[in-house]
Amino acid sequence: MKINYYKRYIFITFYSLATAIILLLVSYIATNIGVSFSGETDIIGKSNYYLKRVISKNNPIPDSLLFVNISYDKQLTDIYDEDGFKLGCIDITNRQSLLHFLDILSHRNDYKFVTLDVRFEKGIETEYDSMLYARIASMERIAIPATHNSQTTYENSLKNKTRLSDYITTFFSNNYHKFEIERDGMESIPYFMYKSINNNKHSSYGIFHFDNGELCNRTLFTYPHIIPDGLYAQDGSRNYYNLESDLLIDEEALLNDNLLANKYIFIGDMVLNDNHETTMGNMPGCTIIANAFISFMHRQHVIPFTVIMILFIIYFVFAYQIYSRKSIYAIIVEWRNKKNKKNFPIIGIILSWFTYSFTLSAVCLIFYYTCGIAYDILITATLIQLIDYIVAHSSHTTNLEQA
Repeated sequence: MKINYYKRYIFITFYSLATAIILLLVSYIATNIGVSFSGETDIIGKSNYYLKRVISKNNPIPDSLLFVNISYDKQLTDIYDEDGFKLGCIDITNRQSLLHFLDILSHRNDYKFVTLDVRFEKGIETEYDSMLYARIASMERIAIPATHNSQTTYENSLKNKTRLSDYITTFFSNNYHKFEIERDGMESIPYFMYKSINNNKHSSYGIFHFDNGELCNRTLFTYPHIIPDGLYAQDGSRNYYNLESDLLIDEEALLNDNLLANKYIFIGDMVLNDNHETTMGNMPGCTIIANAFISFMHRQHVIPFTVIMILFIIYFVFAYQIYSRKSIYAIIVEWRNKKNKKNFPIIGIILSWFTYSFTLSAVCLIFYYTCGIAYDILITATLIQLIDYIVAHSSHTTNLEQA
């Protein structure tokens, strides 16, 4: 009897260890694919909604960041169809003002990095474009956005300055959820900033991704480090500066003032046309990029060994309960078998799945608010429940139990 007992214990332990490793791999793969299945998105989104009641939306912007609003800096330009016929006029970002500001930044050359969140759509051109593109090409530490498979006027001339600004959506929503480190060989703007500043190197081997040799996620569920709401914060400091009315109105002061010195400068629409729905409500594109950049700087894409070990232990405990026939679902199946109820217990499946999901969600929230790590919940919990279902109805496991 003791031999059978130890044999059963060894088999259960071995199966549990193997299953825990498989679940870790599945969790890592599901977290890093280019879409979200909304599991971690829902739980973190709801928690961030309530977080807004605790953290003021008007926290001052860190001194190292400077937001420049171009919402009100517009110019009219003609727009033509593909045959060259004029269709009318359209208002676009004032290219002359933008060129003027970049000239000043280039002359000073004491900024840390510039993110120019302005898209120059193909077919919409002005007399200042060639000078503007030449200025951007000549500047160091600057990035301009491109979406996946986008069509822009600067694809060839500014290829080295172009970085990805796309973000991950879910199957149920096109709203912002996560940033990718790269897609199809093109790095995202916030990761490019982080990598350029710290001289880090991203590498991948199969499904695994590394940042300077440390295991990392290729996706980032950004933490809401800053939530600017309106022109002023509660302490009276400025959340952003309007390009023409606040900055270019006094060029001499701008050339000599310390406002631009040693700043990460984010230029974009902070008010009108570039708002995106996020887990913390509507945010301008510049703010989303800035939050992702801060998250990268805090190395929230790197997976701590502690996180791996805690997840491994949780998966091992789940698996051990399943193979020992002590999971919630197995207990319900056994009880129904004693009552001669042969149909599958749907309520048991639902109750068991929610137990796994709730546990993984709670741990995910702890990881998210302590070290910025979020992982897939929906796929992993469903896989655990599937294993539970198969084992509970497996004749092999029943024979093992009787051994």
